[in-house]
Amino acid sequence: MVTGGYSSASIAAIATEAGIGVGSVYHYFADKDALLDWVVLRVLRPDLEVPSDLPIGAPSMGISEAVIPYLDVRRALPALREASARGLQGAIAAELSVLIGEFCELVVRTDRVQTMVEVCSNDLEELRRAWYLDYRRALAAAYEDYFRHRIAEGAMRPIGDPKFAARWLLDSVILFIRLRRLDYYPDELPTEHLTEHLVDMLLLGFAGDAG
Repeated sequence: MVTGGYSSASIAAIATEAGIGVGSVYHYFADKDALLDWVVLRVLRPDLEVPSDLPIGAPSMGISEAVIPYLDVRRALPALREASARGLQGAIAAELSVLIGEFCELVVRTDRVQTMVEVCSNDLEELRRAWYLDYRRALAAAYEDYFRHRIAEGAMRPIGDPKFAARWLLDSVILFIRLRRLDYYPDELPTEHLTEHLVDMLLLGFAGDAG
């Protein structure tokens, strides 16, 4: 599934990759769809219990339901939620550093989901829409609200298009971290303090010399 996608995966290929017989796979899963659906859901919801009755049939939870926890941006980004609900406390640069760092950690934490979505999105429109559209929209809206809040306070210099700024922040972090994992020449950029360097660059773009 990782190399060929969701639809092109076959029980025979999966069994070969796992080093087991085809019959062994069917002993545990009723069919290919049940197996692949459970693979996707276990990535989205690692806490989800797999039924003990064999063979395992289709999961009772749909993909849209499984993605719901990721759409709760307020819970995923508590520092951003708190900052957006109060006035600035301390230097804007210090606050931005925390918020950008928090998002970097979120991207790293959800990397496994992102990888699975990239592989399966062409075949699972429901998953692609939930992750690439709904999830990213929720993230961008949360940062846009924060930017507008701080600009209105005069704590941040005016940004012509806060919506664009929010998307630039998200895409810069996601693209850098994702491409970094696929880097052909990782030794050319030591991994130590990578997140801190990324935060510094983004911070310069948003806060400049602001204290």
